Amino acid sequence: MSKEFVEIDPNAPIVPYKHKNLNVNLNLKAMCNLRCDYCSIPDISKSTNVQDATLLKNIDILLAKMVAEGYSWDFVMLIGAEPLMAKASTLGIVFNKIKEIFPKCRLKIQSNGTLLTDTYAQLLEDTMDHPDELMFGWSLDGVRDLHNEWRDNSYDLAVKNLFHANKKFAFSHQLIMSVGPQHFEGDYEEELRDFTYKCIEVGIHPTFSVVDYRINEKAAAKTATEINVATESVWRPLSKFLISNNIISLCEKYFGPGYCRREGNECSRVLFDLADGGVYQCEKTFDIHAATIDNFLYNTIEDCMVSRRGCTQNCKIADECRTCEYWDWCQGSCSLKRDDDGLSHSCSLIKEVLGYIKYELNEDYFKYLQQAHFDGREYVKAKRIEMKKEQA
Repeated sequence: MSKEFVEIDPNAPIVPYKHKNLNVNLNLKAMCNLRCDYCSIPDISKSTNVQDATLLKNIDILLAKMVAEGYSWDFVMLIGAEPLMAKASTLGIVFNKIKEIFPKCRLKIQSNGTLLTDTYAQLLEDTMDHPDELMFGWSLDGVRDLHNEWRDNSYDLAVKNLFHANKKFAFSHQLIMSVGPQHFEGDYEEELRDFTYKCIEVGIHPTFSVVDYRINEKAAAKTATEINVATESVWRPLSKFLISNNIISLCEKYFGPGYCRREGNECSRVLFDLADGGVYQCEKTFDIHAATIDNFLYNTIEDCMVSRRGCTQNCKIADECRTCEYWDWCQGSCSLKRDDDGLSHSCSLIKEVLGYIKYELNEDYFKYLQQAHFDGREYVKAKRIEMKKEQA
């Protein structure tokens, strides 16, 4: 196992990325029909309506600049606040434009699911040229009482829409369940497990995200950093939950290169706001008060990506990470989810689960994860080579 670590001179100038194959988040409208307690987007950001014509105009500008400057998209996710606040036909057209320019780009929407009515879903499917290539991501917390407490009593409607859409429409579905310490207490853990298995049985892919549920007062001042801090009180019970229920594979994203495609502090993920051209580090920093780092309407994509790289280039990584046997998996993890010493908040999950697989469960599965990780890196390299050949 390699233990390579690239030392970065903190005084070195910010330079462009080594590659131009990006994972992209697109914000459509800073609007939402819910007010979830732990949302990282302030309420003030959720009240401005933007005409769909503006979104379509700006996606054309963004794509044209990407092509002109030699950039490619491997993955794109439409986010909001709530992306379904835009018309279904608008979403379909946006996806069609992306696939026309980047035909191999993977497509995803991340939504609370409450607005995916039968009519909306049908129009979206009819508008899209390749609806079967769209993954619909659902934000559901797995336990009815907890979901309703923090997500405006939307559980029943979201679950109804989820299972109906999964049965009727061409989209594939991924369920992202945000969990806190309460999910692993008493009957709640059993409910979470049963709901997870129910989704698996019908072909819905569940996975887990961690939210610090200690911050759950709507009136309290909250920042994206405070909300996204994942504590040991969540990671340890989550790792035990995955192991005891034999569902480790649901969190393979933590053990592979990840959709952030992180390589130490090198991250190829970026958020573009189609409403006003704003550029953000990613959706974790989508806060209109502080996190805008550039604007693609007025500057080149290269300028935007130099600004993006400046957000993470010199972020601290803990010394112990450099010699850890699992360094090749986590690479220091997300720079936004480390403590003051530079240690990843998901450190205990990675060590506990991978250690269990390697030393107690099945070394062949450990080797599979290891190979999948390196296959992921080779996939990224192949994409870069392929892109260069197409440009030649």
